[in-house]
Amino acid sequence: VPKILKSGSGAALMKDPEKIGSLVSCMKETAGVPVTVKIRSGWDPSSFYYKEAALAAQEAGAALVTLHPRTRSHGGRSDWTQIKELKQLLKIPVVGSGDLFTPADAEAMLRETGCDGVMFARGAVGNPLIFRDTVKLLTEGDYPGEPGPEEKLKAALEHLELSFHYFPERYAIKEIRKHLCAYTKGIPYSSPIRASLVKCESLEEYRAVFSQALSDFF
Repeated sequence: VPKILKSGSGAALMKDPEKIGSLVSCMKETAGVPVTVKIRSGWDPSSFYYKEAALAAQEAGAALVTLHPRTRSHGGRSDWTQIKELKQLLKIPVVGSGDLFTPADAEAMLRETGCDGVMFARGAVGNPLIFRDTVKLLTEGDYPGEPGPEEKLKAALEHLELSFHYFPERYAIKEIRKHLCAYTKGIPYSSPIRASLVKCESLEEYRAVFSQALSDFF
């Protein structure tokens, strides 16, 4: 995000591995909890600094490093080979991120890179059930498959209730909207649901939309 980059924060830090180390060191001294770091590959395709940044973080006392193997400017497929290289380089745990949209993707990343764990990002938006299904795949060898419409709508309703429980109403009303719309993607004839969700201005209105959607479908 431009306003973050202008301050030298976010992905801009990838150009200064020493500063990353300094930040980790300061946080470790004062936080009282393990400090972890999530980095990208670098600033652009000609400037890969993930190894230097990760080593600086490790040296400063980071407990774990997560690598999303894309640069700030790269929107293509993430390069999982960089996760494998980092796992072989560091002594602390390495977590992989990037292009994880199914439990099978997570299993593949673990197998191909040898990383210690995976981090879902976009793949969990509108589908938090991916965590449950991934654990099931990794521990039992299989999972039920993509959640059906009813399960997705019920999960969205639970997400809605939790948002209003934990956040101020004014914040929850706006913040939950994009998540609820994401839940409906892939559900047949769901565009009217999204059209209604973007107009909701209260918890009651959101509940009414889901009540109607569930009765229409089931």
